Amino acid sequence: MPVKDRRLVVLDFGGVIRDSSAGLHEGYRAGFAKVGLPFDFRIVDTWHLRGIGKYDIGLECIKVLLSLQLAGENHRLPEILATEDAESALDRLTASLDEETAELAEEIRLGYKEFFNSAAAGLLVGMYPGAEEAVHGLKEKGYLVALLTNGNRVTVDRDLPFADAFDLIASEDDVAAKKPSGKGLVHIMNELSVTADETVFVCDAPNDIHAGQDADVACVAVLSGMGLLPHLESARPDHITESLVEFVSALPVRATPGETRRADAIGGA
Repeated sequence: MPVKDRRLVVLDFGGVIRDSSAGLHEGYRAGFAKVGLPFDFRIVDTWHLRGIGKYDIGLECIKVLLSLQLAGENHRLPEILATEDAESALDRLTASLDEETAELAEEIRLGYKEFFNSAAAGLLVGMYPGAEEAVHGLKEKGYLVALLTNGNRVTVDRDLPFADAFDLIASEDDVAAKKPSGKGLVHIMNELSVTADETVFVCDAPNDIHAGQDADVACVAVLSGMGLLPHLESARPDHITESLVEFVSALPVRATPGETRRADAIGGA
């Protein structure tokens, strides 16, 4: 695991700390209802769809769902997600969207965003078991802890009851370039005066892994979130673990500068 000499642990939000799968799903349903369309997909499939490359973006995800819904082929989504090159298959599905359907997708997106930013969506969002304790555990072990999300600060403030445990929180309100860009990670490192080789990013989807690679930061992918194992493996993170809790439990306690000097002195005696 790439943790030797790390000082900063950056955590992705959705899929690592926050389980927003039901909230996202209900947001899509609200968007489809706004344009008078049914919505016949499972929560698990819409969740894992968000873990596929560019389909982490709400509008791109909606284009897929709309294409399948209009064609009456909702059942195909889990089959597509299970393929090794799912992103290419999704690209082929959305490539033939005409202008009218693309405009419809944008209307659905607005309905989705309206719901997902609402208090009602907050009732459908929860923290993964042990997530709060894991964040506090990182602090107790001597690490700086930051949060990086492509979402806005409104939903962070709504959903994160232990925000004060973080040394820094960076959302789309702080960094315009979203993952897979590494600029969010660079922003965090600059703000906390930490180098890339002192940082590890814990995330749950290939886009996140690519962001870490863009920022030259080690990545640990968790299986609790959006990304399916074959797609995470293809993105080549430095390590894959079951959950944030498992990751934190395996981390060593960081030695303070004073402890390091004492250990060096004893070793040289």
